[in-house]
Amino acid sequence: MNSRKLSALLVLIMITLALFALGNGPSSKTVSAGVPQTSAHSHTDEVPDYVAYGFLFRLVSKLSDKTRELRSQGRIGPKDYFPLQKEASLTQGQARMLEAIASVCQQEIARQDEKAKSIVHAFRAQLPENKQLQGKALPPPPAELKALSNERNAIVLRARERLRLGFGEESFTRFDNYVKFRFRSTTMVQ
Repeated sequence: MNSRKLSALLVLIMITLALFALGNGPSSKTVSAGVPQTSAHSHTDEVPDYVAYGFLFRLVSKLSDKTRELRSQGRIGPKDYFPLQKEASLTQGQARMLEAIASVCQQEIARQDEKAKSIVHAFRAQLPENKQLQGKALPPPPAELKALSNERNAIVLRARERLRLGFGEESFTRFDNYVKFRFRSTTMVQ
């Protein structure tokens, strides 16, 4: 199987998993891996908390990496800089906490994604050459991927709960509203 066809198959599998996760993911009132999901909205087309916070943590981690890179190049000074601090109305301590929690979350997700990659590679290795697949349906992805996807979502939700505990209820509610507005409105599935 050439690399273009392998890439197309991988994209198809990931899209299927994403659609499955969005369509069959936990509702806003259920508990996932011991972490309750809360939501002020009851829309059925709403992006789940693990998606919104997943985008947030990934963005914060990337901005933090970019800040370190710019500092090492001497393009910005050594003064603390938290790009979302002002936009999200965070104190410096809250911004530091968000950055630390996002970093740990992204590390845990990277480990989870590595596990999934090995399963996907093993799955792809079992598929016959593309010539033999013409006209035939692809076999379903391994069930382990769904379990890994659920655990990945739980990693994000546990990180969100660490923020809740660190910020306190009042500050977290304000921040949660920011996240829901900023990341759900830009990631809505049409």
